[in-house]
Amino acid sequence: MSVRNLTLLLVGIISEDPLGFVVSLNLKRRHLDTAQRAMVASRLANMSEGRPSKTAEISAVSQPAAAQMLNVSRESVQFAKKVLDQGSEELIQKVDAGKIAVSTVAELA
Repeated sequence: MSVRNLTLLLVGIISEDPLGFVVSLNLKRRHLDTAQRAMVASRLANMSEGRPSKTAEISAVSQPAAAQMLNVSRESVQFAKKVLDQGSEELIQKVDAGKIAVSTVAELA
């Protein structure tokens, strides 16, 4: 395969779903556990709850879409959201480092 063909192929893949492309590369590079992936998914999920408005961002990512992208359950993403919204910085850092389960911290928050 020539460099030009490879470039065209990559541009096609990236332009279809740039966020998904970047996430998939990072998931392969980093060895994240379920709690860490849930935290990433929660940070990606930026769509507010309820029916999307006519002016919703094109780049908005729902919790179910983020969960699917990171291969975790929506419940794990919801636990992570609770941790990010209500948890202390110390607990957030422990979940991010893979030292404690996101569900455990969500119960404490």
